[in-house]
Amino acid sequence: MAAYLVATFTVSVATLAIFMGMTTASSFQREKGRVSAELLAAAQSDADLADGTTPEIIEVLDGIATQPGIVSMDPDQCEPVLSGLSVIAEQGHLHLLDPDGVEVCSLRAPSLPDQALGRGAWFDEVQTSGSPVAGETGIDPLSGKPGMTVALPVATPDGRVAVLVGILYTGSQTIELPPGASPEMVMIELDPGRKIVLATSAGAPVKPGPVPRSWLSEPLSGGARTVEDVDGVTRIYREVTAAEAGWHVLAGMPRGVALRAANAELRRSLLLALAVTLVVAGLGVLLYRRLARPVRRLRAAIEAASRDVASRAPVEGPAEIAAVAEAFNLTIAERRQLEIQLTHQALHDPLTGLPNRALLADRMKLALARQERSGRLVAVAFMDLDRFKLVNDSYGHPAGDQLLVALARRLEAAARSTDTLCRFGGDEFVLLSEEHRSEDDVATVAQRLIDCLADPFSLGGQDIYLSGSVGVAIGRGPETPDELVRNADVAMYQAKELQRGGFAFYDEPLRTGAISRLETERELRRAVHDHELRVHYQPKHSVATGAVVGVEALVRWQHPTRGLVGPGDFIPVAEETGLILPIGEWVLSEACRQAREWRDRHGLVLSVAVNLSARQVCRPDLPGIVARIVEDSGVDPTQVCLEITEGILLVDTAAVVHQLAEIRATGVRISIDDFGTGYSSLAYLRTLPIDELKIDRSFISPLDEDAPAAAIVASVVTLGHALGLAVVAEGVETEEQLDTLRRLGCDLAQGFYLARPQAAQALTPMLVERGPVAVGTCV
Repeated sequence: MAAYLVATFTVSVATLAIFMGMTTASSFQREKGRVSAELLAAAQSDADLADGTTPEIIEVLDGIATQPGIVSMDPDQCEPVLSGLSVIAEQGHLHLLDPDGVEVCSLRAPSLPDQALGRGAWFDEVQTSGSPVAGETGIDPLSGKPGMTVALPVATPDGRVAVLVGILYTGSQTIELPPGASPEMVMIELDPGRKIVLATSAGAPVKPGPVPRSWLSEPLSGGARTVEDVDGVTRIYREVTAAEAGWHVLAGMPRGVALRAANAELRRSLLLALAVTLVVAGLGVLLYRRLARPVRRLRAAIEAASRDVASRAPVEGPAEIAAVAEAFNLTIAERRQLEIQLTHQALHDPLTGLPNRALLADRMKLALARQERSGRLVAVAFMDLDRFKLVNDSYGHPAGDQLLVALARRLEAAARSTDTLCRFGGDEFVLLSEEHRSEDDVATVAQRLIDCLADPFSLGGQDIYLSGSVGVAIGRGPETPDELVRNADVAMYQAKELQRGGFAFYDEPLRTGAISRLETERELRRAVHDHELRVHYQPKHSVATGAVVGVEALVRWQHPTRGLVGPGDFIPVAEETGLILPIGEWVLSEACRQAREWRDRHGLVLSVAVNLSARQVCRPDLPGIVARIVEDSGVDPTQVCLEITEGILLVDTAAVVHQLAEIRATGVRISIDDFGTGYSSLAYLRTLPIDELKIDRSFISPLDEDAPAAAIVASVVTLGHALGLAVVAEGVETEEQLDTLRRLGCDLAQGFYLARPQAAQALTPMLVERGPVAVGTCV
């Protein structure tokens, strides 16, 4: 409260100060402008007077210069003329110089030395121009006073030019201030070169004579200027230069006199501000005394609330403060309840109510610390439901949430009271269990989790069966909670690969494999970016004639340190990470480009077969991508064959059929790869838009010694021919296998016995030697 009052007081005083400052500044600016205008008018008036003085003097002297006594150049005649002007001797002196510069006669005060006036530049100028020379200023050489020299030509009887020159003391008269001007105004007249003070007003700080080095030596520009004068008085000056005479007229006023009215207004403002400040301060003290005690006690209660949950603020003081105290007490009570709720939410899963990752990590730290003392085993079991996405897709996410809650209750019932069951995220659950003597005890815990899924779950009157895989990690050393969870997660994926619905223990090779997989993924991304992938081509031969009728494009990785890496080492990673999409698109583009090159450069009309992954087939834009690549490469669509595996049919048969039909409509051919190892049926073969069956190598290898294998191959060949499909055998490695395939009527074959996969550059000579062929089947 005190701070609020102080702040209010400070703001009030600051506002008042700003207002006073603005008012005072405006007043001072206004007064300064008024004085500046007054000084400018006074200076301009004197400058106008100076401009009018010289013509008047020239007119007077011109009348004298035409007098016969002057024109005669006779001293006896010119002296009477000049003596009639004796009043001028008090303000200067006159001299008549003959054309040779010799003084004829003069008028001067008795105090001046009796010596001739020397010739100046004015003498030659008058004789040369025949016109008056007016207004030259300087120190009079006879009197030592500042004066003005005016010289006029005198026409002598012999036709030559004499000179009448007058020296007038400029400092002999005091400059009169204009009517109504302040008596404290001062005026100063300077010669054009600012070297001599010609005349001043009565109160001027300088006297006529040479200008000492001071501010007078420099022009005053930019309007009014405030200077500290030579007498120590600070004055405001304005300067005007006489247009005709060239004199500089300065009018000045003491700053205190000029701003007297503004200073008086400032004093009145300060008194008013002091009065307002006292009133505000008095009100502040009154408010502080009235509110201080209840506010202090309320503040003490607020501070105590952070330490004492039972703290309450006393309800006292003015009604407003009492209301605040009651509101505070209510807020504190609600906050305590909210803190309890937030603490629970921060550490528990909102759907199942189970502990979350944060609480699990905290309890794992404590369990590992207890393990160091007791030597008992700490185990972490990581459960992930198998294909739970199908439930969400089929019944909706709300139904999936119901199943997760029901499963959480079963898992809680299967766990011990000392165990911590956590929902890790999505359909993942983690169980922390400790105080085990052996791995058998831990296996029992894992099996109990698996058993929770044995019975069906009821959902809307239907029985829903779930299965899950469990990975188990045992803390044996200085593992961290994150490492244990990670190890259990790795083991869970191992369990999925071995047998869904079971469990697996973590061991170091699993972690090594996971690290290797991550390293492969990282390097594979770099390989795609750095263009390290290569395409090799394995020829396809006609079984009947032995001619090469096509090639299969197979991707390889030219690793900078490992050399040429086969697809089995990186294609699974590419499938899992999605890198198979850019890789597959690039392989198709490269294969089409190579087919075009073989046709245009070597006359080889060969078909190229390219494998498609399940991810590629599921892309809705696949037909457009294939059409674009084929068109850009310039290859005939009938030269392109896309190979798919039977497993793709499990994704969405209707969608796959639609995708393949669009592709086949462009002329591109379709082949089913690894036939006989997947899930295809005769119905699929009847509805799928395909052109070729490719028998898996697992049926070709035992042909030499396994009669059932030969029977299966014969059946596939018969079935394919009955459906109008070409049949290709892959993995042919012996002459006997090739003979058997020829006897069974197989159309095409490929394998190491016939030709190994090679780069296009290495394969081209062999293809050229065999000669061009026509494409008649999907090869």
